[in-house]
Amino acid sequence: VEPPPYEGADGEIRAFLLATHAYAAIASGDWSRALSFLYDAAESVRALSPVFAARLYAERAALLQSRTVQPVPVHAAGPPPQGGTEAGAFDASVIRSATDVQSPVEGYRTALKLLDRTAFDEMRGEIWLQLGTALQAEAGGQKSALLEAVRCYHEALKWLKRDRHPEAYAL
Repeated sequence: VEPPPYEGADGEIRAFLLATHAYAAIASGDWSRALSFLYDAAESVRALSPVFAARLYAERAALLQSRTVQPVPVHAAGPPPQGGTEAGAFDASVIRSATDVQSPVEGYRTALKLLDRTAFDEMRGEIWLQLGTALQAEAGGQKSALLEAVRCYHEALKWLKRDRHPEAYAL
């Protein structure tokens, strides 16, 4: 089943529809399209709804982290066209510039910055935990990177309490 069209929609509705297309792309194994849809969804509501944008950036970072340790470029102008590349393949023609490459770490940091001065403490804690895992995965045994990951885990514990989040707390 094809998700509803996003053309003509704006604001949070557009972001929601773009995210729906991202999840459909994930289901079909087309990771680069999913990443592009999530990026465009987050960008479309960044100023309007920072919390929604933060969730979308974090989801994109988690997907990117689960698929590769290398940054993946985002689409040139809006969501990727329907059809196009083979499922799971990345079409290099969609690169705008080097600034469009975002690593999982950058995605989580963007999400955390958007959550500043919000009341979404639990989300903030979860993203600090995810940032720590991304830093640890990219550390390559470097002490400074591992110490930064530990700092992120400590920050996560400020927001994730043992009684409400026992699994995350145990990590």
